[in-house]
Amino acid sequence: MSTPTSPPAITLRGRWLLPARVGWVAVAITVLAIVLFSIPSSFEHYRTVCTAASEVCAERAVDQATPEGVRALGGIGLSLAFVCAP
Repeated sequence: MSTPTSPPAITLRGRWLLPARVGWVAVAITVLAIVLFSIPSSFEHYRTVCTAASEVCAERAVDQATPEGVRALGGIGLSLAFVCAP
C-alpha cells in the first residue's frame, strides 16, 4: 500500500520574495485602513433612524432603527442612544 504524497510546497526565493512580501503588506495595510476608516460611519448608521417607509427601511437600511423600533424601545424605557452606545 502506498501512502498519498502531498504536492511540493511552493517557496519563493530570490527576486520574487521581496515583491511578494511588499504586496502582501500593502494589501494588509489597505484592508486595515478600510476597516478602521469605516468604523465612524458604521456607528453613525446605527445611531440614526431610517425615515423612509418601513418596507424601504427593511430592504435598504439593514439593521438601521425604524421609527416603530424606536417607539418600542421607548415603551420599555430605553433610548436609541443607550442601545447603540459603544
